[in-house]
Amino acid sequence: MTDHATGDGPSLVARSAPARGAADDVDTGLGAVDSGTTPLKLSSADTSPRPPGAVAAEGSLAGAAGALPGEQAAAHEDGGVGSRLGLVALLASVVAIAWFLIVIARDVEAARFTRLDLRAVRVDSGPGWVDPRWGPALEQALAALPEMNADDPATLVVIRETLAALPFVAEVGEVRVLWPDGVRLQVRWREPVACVRTGDGFALVSSEGVVLPGEWSAPPGRAYGYYPLIGAGETARAELETGAWLQDERWLDGLSVARVLAKGLQPDDWIRLGRIVIDTRESRAASVEHPGVVLWFEGGRRAYFGRAPHLDEPGELPVVRKCLSLSLALRRLDEGPEHLDWELVDLRWDQPELLPRGGLPDATGVAR
Repeated sequence: MTDHATGDGPSLVARSAPARGAADDVDTGLGAVDSGTTPLKLSSADTSPRPPGAVAAEGSLAGAAGALPGEQAAAHEDGGVGSRLGLVALLASVVAIAWFLIVIARDVEAARFTRLDLRAVRVDSGPGWVDPRWGPALEQALAALPEMNADDPATLVVIRETLAALPFVAEVGEVRVLWPDGVRLQVRWREPVACVRTGDGFALVSSEGVVLPGEWSAPPGRAYGYYPLIGAGETARAELETGAWLQDERWLDGLSVARVLAKGLQPDDWIRLGRIVIDTRESRAASVEHPGVVLWFEGGRRAYFGRAPHLDEPGELPVVRKCLSLSLALRRLDEGPEHLDWELVDLRWDQPELLPRGGLPDATGVAR
């Protein structure tokens, strides 16, 4: 299925199959050639023109035991003409047989290799984040298509459109006919970056904002950590149907944050985070006093993120700095000289502020 960063991918191979009933009627033996052609034949009677004298001599000398010298010469000349005619007829027969064999070979090739049986599609393995249910769904979509001719340009169009309509397919590459394998093409999967709650379950969302098929009982994990859950509050259930594009601004704000976290955090950062919720219910109310987007982590920890990156608001700290500050704060949770069990990190400032668990101590040393 390929580069794991871009998701370029899985090769699909539709095996070519003999046309049903087509090849069975073709016989490449000489019997088929004899019965399928009308070769030139030599007549048993000599019909070559003769001089008038020869005709008269033949009539007057019927039954004679010998032939006159002039008559022998005429017979020799007649034999030479007949030989030339026989050679011409033989060459014509050879040409006819060769032409017929070429036609048969062409028909056999077409019957065996130009018909595509899309029930025999093979999906090569892809990146580890690909949902294992997507491959069988793709194979099923192609298997539902009728057997088609690979030489017909419309066939390749149908294959491309069928695959592009699947919600987990981002792009279909060039479709190429490769004999004898059939058809080979590349498919780029939609890469998930977050998940959303859909009733009693959860669904993944691609980086473009497409709700991907496949329901999960909990926020799904990956090779490291978990996909962040976008918490946007109540929204229309219809917007979260499989294949739908997220439209509400709160979903788009959370998706924007999920994308920058996916690029800015390292695998060990995600492991330290555990499950994460991107709370965008107040994302558009960000100010000095209001945190805007809030990230909730396991252990009751949270981070103030500020405005959503895709809004490109002036004066907002670059997302690279925010991700670096979060990564450094997560490392403070490790045991060691820098250990600090914190409950809040404010990522909106050049120097991130950490609130230790239990609050800051006052002058008496009591946390407040």
